[in-house]
Amino acid sequence: MEPVLLKNCRFVLDSRGIRENEDIYLDEEGRIGKERDKGGEVLDCSEFLVTPGFVNAHTHISMTLFRGYADDTELKTWLEEKIWPVEAKLKEEHVYWGALAGIVELLESGVTLFNDMYFHMEAVARAVEETGIKAALATGLLDVFPQGWREAKRLVKKKYWGVKWFVGPHSVYSCSQECLLEVKEFAEEHRARIHIHAAETRREVIENKRRTGKWVVEYLDSLGILENAVLAHSAWVTKGEIRLMGERRAFPVHCPTSNLKLGSGVAPVPEMLREGVVVALGTDGPASNNSLFMVQEMKVAALIHKGVRYDPLAISAPQVFKMATENGYRALGFEGGRIEEGMPGDLVLFSLDQVALRPAVPSRMVSHLVYALPKPDAVFVQGRKVVEGERFLGDRERIIRGFERAR
Repeated sequence: MEPVLLKNCRFVLDSRGIRENEDIYLDEEGRIGKERDKGGEVLDCSEFLVTPGFVNAHTHISMTLFRGYADDTELKTWLEEKIWPVEAKLKEEHVYWGALAGIVELLESGVTLFNDMYFHMEAVARAVEETGIKAALATGLLDVFPQGWREAKRLVKKKYWGVKWFVGPHSVYSCSQECLLEVKEFAEEHRARIHIHAAETRREVIENKRRTGKWVVEYLDSLGILENAVLAHSAWVTKGEIRLMGERRAFPVHCPTSNLKLGSGVAPVPEMLREGVVVALGTDGPASNNSLFMVQEMKVAALIHKGVRYDPLAISAPQVFKMATENGYRALGFEGGRIEEGMPGDLVLFSLDQVALRPAVPSRMVSHLVYALPKPDAVFVQGRKVVEGERFLGDRERIIRGFERAR
């Protein structure tokens, strides 16, 4: 890979703060290194803000196919009467094109790493490798979908660039205790993290309490599968469960837009952060959001907690920015989220030509990024430029044509 020097970046922002007029050198391995005289491309970044790549820590990207389908419906009806019946008709080709379209949208919104649970996941892995993004992927496991286990066991040993295989039990209401215990054993055997929908709705936690005598996160802990697990939504958790997540180093993923759209509730993120829990950020799938635009997700995450608590100090822009970057990388077990020597060159460049990033004052840049909805101009994944001028550099037209056929 040809080295790249991002010369004189006007602003460089990560969870440690903001620096001015800094060079970033991406070496032959796509990592941030010391500048060396080895040639390569030099980019003038004197009018750019540079940040780590964003992480969409919970989504189902192939559901781009269902964007706008079954809107304005609560979760149980949405799943059981609308989504699951049409998902049963999906073939690998459909998932592949849906994933490609979703990845283009992710990359163009500054996402360099995502966490996905769905079906026909080898098709998603192919799409990841072809586009140059990174991903944690898991086949959705449900009691009514026994072929999911066959797929998961087949794929866990397959190698694709940028892919880590997770284990993906759908939820406590769709997976029996026997299934969840098998998940634990399988995850331990393959040293894989678990990705599960957890405590998404009030109905879910009440029904689980009646069935098992435990709240959802308590129940997962009693089965031994809470440690290092990625818990999508976590909207209905108790104070005791928040402490449990911190003790077990579990990673809740806040999906505010999807939870609002489905009327599912608002996760107690400020309380989680106060307990030292590492909270990541996700959009959920494009059928329940309906966007994969992570900058917008940051804004919703920052605003919702202020609104429901009548407290403008409930959560800050820097906290939300960290959830979307460094925390996401930690949750998925990937290197990244900071701009420092040795880290992978997963970077987003925002042109200061955008009025949304003005006035270009260092103390305001985090605020602009979270609240003003700027658009990424360029994106690098592992030192390779994949977006320029706000557009994916691959064969975008081919992907859109294939997607429309699949739809």
